[in-house]
Amino acid sequence: MVDWKFGDTDDLKKWIEKLAGASDERRAEISEMNAELCGIRQSVEVMQKQVDHIEQILSKVSE
Repeated sequence: MVDWKFGDTDDLKKWIEKLAGASDERRAEISEMNAELCGIRQSVEVMQKQVDHIEQILSKVSE
């Protein structure tokens, strides 16, 4: 908990700016993670299509 004295507006302003900066950094990190997750999902979809294709081929071979 932060203990503020009356008249410490400069300190309060600096503290709020620090929190806002940390919040902006978190947003940037989350945005990067979302982009990476999107790429991973696309890769998994491609792999799933390949697996499906292999399964089709194997089912034809077994007939």
